[in-house]
Amino acid sequence: ASVLAKAVVQQVRDRNRVVSERKLRHGSGKGRAVHVVFEDRPENDFSKFFTTFQKNIGCADETTDEDNDKVFVSAVGRSFYEQCLPDNSVDVAMCSIAAHWLDINPKTPVDVVEKTKHAYWLYARQVTMGVDSSTSIQNGFQDLPVCAQKAADDWECFLLRRTKELKIGGTMVTLMSTGGTKQGDNEIDRAFQGFAGSIVRGLLAAVDDLVKEGKFTQKEGQAVNCYAYARTEEELKKPFTESTSAVSKAGLKLTHYKPFVVPCPLLPEYQNGTLSKAEYCRRVALSLRTWSYHLVYNALSMERSEEERRGLVDVFYNQVAICLDRLSSPPALPYSLALLIMQKM
Repeated sequence: ASVLAKAVVQQVRDRNRVVSERKLRHGSGKGRAVHVVFEDRPENDFSKFFTTFQKNIGCADETTDEDNDKVFVSAVGRSFYEQCLPDNSVDVAMCSIAAHWLDINPKTPVDVVEKTKHAYWLYARQVTMGVDSSTSIQNGFQDLPVCAQKAADDWECFLLRRTKELKIGGTMVTLMSTGGTKQGDNEIDRAFQGFAGSIVRGLLAAVDDLVKEGKFTQKEGQAVNCYAYARTEEELKKPFTESTSAVSKAGLKLTHYKPFVVPCPLLPEYQNGTLSKAEYCRRVALSLRTWSYHLVYNALSMERSEEERRGLVDVFYNQVAICLDRLSSPPALPYSLALLIMQKM
């Protein structure tokens, strides 16, 4: 998050300097207002967002009340695979660990929906050489090319939508989850293998256990879908390296690419004896819960009561911790990420 924040702040400062110099030449360079627009899916709770934002605005030491009065905030309830703002209206765009989710909507062909529903699980199993094969995954590695093509199409769509919104000279800063290079011999690849191993041995093993115990139905187990894809460095760069691509023709250029690993923050506490193995695995399970909760909750039958569904989700992550604790060595949970900075020419 700090890497992304620093990059965004620098881009805002650079853009502000360019615009201010232009306005000063026309006698109107001071006291510029800032309009911040947040995008999220329309079904999400925007009231909580606005409440949280209002509580935190002005917390930065260098801001004044006068500065805060010039910050205007609004939100757009759309998918980022749609255009969210008018053409040529954005100075700086930001996206943080979100564009790995694939665009599945009513217009998506049924066969693509079926073959990509376990895209992330399949890729995770592939990079861990298929360990702990899960009965919850009915399709196999033969569907990975379909997943990869869907991911490529969605990445291009995302970039083209943002390009239309950006002003000439505007920039976009994106933090992406990445699958590395598929070579397996560098830090990024090893980090994703560690993360994927935790998913395969934790999340998917827990699904299987609860299906076998009868707590999840077979249908519910198979419905724990993950329409996401960890693109490789080559896949992330491809729209920019091919001069004939729609993205290149639209004028969006990749000016900075930096892969890096965020180490598992919990592992040192386990290694120095502060955390027991069981407690360490419980906390890893909770970390996985932060982004996978909706995958499990939405898989449970609507015929169950709200209370029962939420209770089963708690049971599920307790089982994830148990599955991880079974391993001879504790799982690591590093995050392999890539920072991309792009500019519309």
